[in-house]
Amino acid sequence: MKMKTVLCMFLLLVLTCSFNGSTAALAWSPRLQPKPREISFDHYHTYSEMVRMLKTMRCMFPRLMQLYPIGESFLGKKIWAVEITNRFYGPRPSGKPGFLFLGEHHGDEVIAKEVALYFIWYLLTNYGKDPRVTYLLNTRTVYVIPLVNPDGNDLTLLQGQCQRLNARPLDEDLDGLFDEDPPEDINGDGIITEMRKWDETLGDYIYFPYEGVDNDGDGMVNEDFIGGVDLNRNYEYGWQPFPWDVPYFGEYPFSEPETQAVRNFVLTHPNIATGFDTHSGAQIILYPWSHTFEQPPDANTYETLSQKYSSLTGYPYGQTPYVLYPCTGTTMDWMYGSQGIMHFTNEVFGPYYFDPEDPFDFTEFIEAYPDVEYPWQEFEHPQLGTVEIGGFWFFRFYNPPENEILEVCERNLPMVLNLVEVTPNLEITSIRFYVSEPVMPSTVTRRRPYFPYRDITISIELTNQGFLNTSTQHALQSGIAQPVTVKLLVSPNAKLVEGNPVTKFDMLQSNQTVGVSWKIRVKVPSISWALVTASTPKGGTEKLLMVIKALPRTTTVITVPIR
Repeated sequence: MKMKTVLCMFLLLVLTCSFNGSTAALAWSPRLQPKPREISFDHYHTYSEMVRMLKTMRCMFPRLMQLYPIGESFLGKKIWAVEITNRFYGPRPSGKPGFLFLGEHHGDEVIAKEVALYFIWYLLTNYGKDPRVTYLLNTRTVYVIPLVNPDGNDLTLLQGQCQRLNARPLDEDLDGLFDEDPPEDINGDGIITEMRKWDETLGDYIYFPYEGVDNDGDGMVNEDFIGGVDLNRNYEYGWQPFPWDVPYFGEYPFSEPETQAVRNFVLTHPNIATGFDTHSGAQIILYPWSHTFEQPPDANTYETLSQKYSSLTGYPYGQTPYVLYPCTGTTMDWMYGSQGIMHFTNEVFGPYYFDPEDPFDFTEFIEAYPDVEYPWQEFEHPQLGTVEIGGFWFFRFYNPPENEILEVCERNLPMVLNLVEVTPNLEITSIRFYVSEPVMPSTVTRRRPYFPYRDITISIELTNQGFLNTSTQHALQSGIAQPVTVKLLVSPNAKLVEGNPVTKFDMLQSNQTVGVSWKIRVKVPSISWALVTASTPKGGTEKLLMVIKALPRTTTVITVPIR
């Protein structure tokens, strides 16, 4: 009776696996997908537009995409995370190697968000059509947080503030008032540019970085912006306080609700193996470290990948302090340094490195984008008298014209897809069985000795099929690496007689194969089972079920991958 029960359970398991596979196939039928009426990349999206877009995508692709809030901004806007994978194939999403894309940290770099949104859309609309995308979403889990700084995004797009920071009130001019004197569009042309006033005594112009008025009567113009804290200086690894009195980098690491949301998300998703965040103001690929000129322990891997990504995107590359400037408390350094994630930062658009031959000369950029500089026009200022408004429109230094949004998104796409592809990836590549009888028979029949037990030797080979090792060199050196674990679980009517139920390896390099063997003893006659689970957080989980049918004359072993 017990044998029949076990057999029925096994058949049910096989049928369930088959059913899940067919369900996954049905999920991508074009008949089930509505037409993409509300998805476009022809303008920069406000927070509410982005949320509406994400919810539309979620309704269109419910079997691929999950959408959930992970925290709130300083002003209470929800910060949304997107999870994309075929949940009907392979292990649960957290059991697959993961990739994290972080979008807009700096509110005036709105193109960073658009690149993230386009990546989501590309994956969803190409599953089942593009073999590469289909394979990646079957075997990996993609996480995207397109907008880390929703308050800064809307202050930039709706009020023209070019708001790099978050919206936490700060007293920049140390007068006891907060955010009382921001830039303003006083000439009503829809943008905020520079302002200057001729000074007869000096025989030259006095320049103000932005147009505006003296709102607090202290004799200064635009000296106390709205907010805030630079979110990409507020992560813990390599954090340092701002060198002057105003805490632009936060009063302490992770002081801001936005960075707390990212931190908590990453800590609860240890399967994230590779990461990427987007910025603008330059056109270059960056890798750690940012806070020091020292090379990272994984410099060779970063160099190899960067060369490939440079050829894919056309961007130059380098370690941050050498090609731009040192910066502390960055997302990238925390991801790599504290979490063992191979993380890159792309500066996707801007004047720096627009001309790779002279990366800090803006001449060619200004010629290509003449609207970055407006002609000076006289204006009667209510406090300063006759001034001139014009000069640089700083928004264009960070964001391309709307008709170029799609071009920038597509330029970065090959690199992002490869970052999903190169994660570690565990696979059980070989399994062998050897059946033997115990040394001494307990009873003898007329035909042959009869053994009440039979020994089954199980040998597997486990390979890291990914380009990256299962742990970074830095993670190994700093003690934060997670091992590769291989476990064997047997049914109650079987017994492990040789081998360890749990075997651990510090790391598997790319394409490295290791072997593990066990000997289990089963009763005759019986139906028993053994389950092998191989896992490492950043390399995924592989499960293999073996059903063993032991009869007096034969032994049959059926293997079933658990997907």
